[in-house]
Amino acid sequence: MVERTRGDGIERNVMYARWRDHSPEPGYSRELINLNVDPKFYDDLGAQTLRFKEKTFLEFFEKHVRERPNDTYLGTRKRIVSEKDGK
Repeated sequence: MVERTRGDGIERNVMYARWRDHSPEPGYSRELINLNVDPKFYDDLGAQTLRFKEKTFLEFFEKHVRERPNDTYLGTRKRIVSEKDGK
């Protein structure tokens, strides 16, 4: 899970990946793997079939905005209120 805060007051409670449950070869560290990857493809990620019709990051972003308009996204933060312009 992403750290909840880093002292900046922004909550980060989104889980993107997890540590893979295996013993790595000597000289290698454990690896993070996306939560959406089926375990049978852990050792051959290229063998997965596409589950989405979207093909670009922009298409995925637009899909998520459409489906979850009130969610936070990477880079989202609380707006800083400026006394100067009242926004």
